Amino acid sequence: MAKIWTVWLAISTAFLLALSGCTAAENTGGQGAAGGSDFPMVEIYNTQEELLTTVEFSNALFPVQDGIVYAKGSINESGNSDMEFHYYQWNSQEDKTLGAMENIAHITRDPVYADGHLYMYVLTGSLMGNGQLHLMDFDLAQGSMTEIFAEDNGDPYNTMTVQGDRLLMGKIEKEGIFLKEYNIKTGEQKTLLRFDFDESTDVGETIRGLDSDGETISLLMYVKESPESEVQLRLDVYDLDLNLLHSMDFSLVSSDENERRQAVSHFVSAGSTVYYENYSTTTFLGRVEGNRAEKIMETIEVEGMFTMARETEPNRETGIFVNAFNPENILYRVDYATGRVEKAEFSPNENEEILSVRRDGEDTLLIQMDESGKNTSQDEKRKMYFVPLSELEFEPFL
Repeated sequence: MAKIWTVWLAISTAFLLALSGCTAAENTGGQGAAGGSDFPMVEIYNTQEELLTTVEFSNALFPVQDGIVYAKGSINESGNSDMEFHYYQWNSQEDKTLGAMENIAHITRDPVYADGHLYMYVLTGSLMGNGQLHLMDFDLAQGSMTEIFAEDNGDPYNTMTVQGDRLLMGKIEKEGIFLKEYNIKTGEQKTLLRFDFDESTDVGETIRGLDSDGETISLLMYVKESPESEVQLRLDVYDLDLNLLHSMDFSLVSSDENERRQAVSHFVSAGSTVYYENYSTTTFLGRVEGNRAEKIMETIEVEGMFTMARETEPNRETGIFVNAFNPENILYRVDYATGRVEKAEFSPNENEEILSVRRDGEDTLLIQMDESGKNTSQDEKRKMYFVPLSELEFEPFL
């Protein structure tokens, strides 16, 4: 699967740097921030502009129900990171060390939080097809880190979601494309579905997106029937026992075949709402009506970049979206059952723009801001706001 990996690496690296506001130097070493760290710091404020805490910002910062999990560390001689993982709790202000790993090349963009545990893919070694992929279990109550499995040449962009006690994983492996399950209570692992894909011809089927709304399991599939045919996208919806309920063509997300080829950074299929975003930031927000999806609102022709808030604990009722890098600083809340859209503005200071949004399971947002048009240097601190969703004044939009 090296060919798929190389394409995904190029497009996802560019997307993640833009989304986080990081520069290439911050991810590959350089002079380092004040205090000798190779990563900058981020100050987190409440909406009253009171400083809550300051932590290192390596783009591995994930909100959980009562705190944040973040990584701190340094760049080693190979250009990878030696990192220590921490759990900071808002109320007690306690900072626990969970564990450490060396020679990290990539940390998954969307780990999954469930039942007091954060599950995360971490790739060590090389991104170019010969690293080792680790599925890590961060037990926040015990303050520990455990490896569930490690595999050579594992794909760091595998998809992952949680359904009840099951951690579902869409995995690209040498033997094929798999939907696998890890039971977070029993530790049992098993294969649920398999698909065939020929890397030499790009013919076959592969999982591009994975989601579960608690009642169904949805797979977004890349489909190419022959070397001469165009790439199509297909949405397959299963019940929780993996009986196929229905399939529908989902190629309407773009008329450009090259866009349909891209790896998917966000995929949501909840209620009658579906959201798609690839690593070249093509997006689609729609409702499924019968056997087709219809667009809810225009997401591509907007100033800045329309994107979804990063969720460590998937919300099955509403989604939060933002026009990042836009001076209007508009947040959108979408009701997954009805497709109703509301909007709210978050602009605590003039000349600041929202760069990214993270959301925890208690409806609190971490909103990263920066001065309009400013390229924050390595030595300068980042800024985030800790914002309960209830403090935002949403009003009807669509």
